[in-house]
Amino acid sequence: MLETGCGSAVITPRAGLQMAGFLGKRIAEGVHDDLMARAVYLADGRGNRMMLIVVDTLEVDRQFVDEVRRRVEQETGVPAVCCLVAAIHKLRSLRGRAGRFFGR
Repeated sequence: MLETGCGSAVITPRAGLQMAGFLGKRIAEGVHDDLMARAVYLADGRGNRMMLIVVDTLEVDRQFVDEVRRRVEQETGVPAVCCLVAAIHKLRSLRGRAGRFFGR
């Protein structure tokens, strides 16, 4: 039996941070549309589970991906190796760097 689940969260940071792209010359002055993180969970009922997480950022760095995977495994039990984290390459957003999202 297939099990599925999905969810989303607003990840819009505060104004004043440098935006992705723009050759590093544009600072976010406000919010036009919220940036989101979206997740899909799939399980086959035989112990195989996976999570797909997509974030509205230009890119995600290795540290960001590793931290998301670690937290997914810790909080849900889905193995880190079964968690795919991707950016949608959204210009006018932020870079997906761990320091911005996890206070490092």
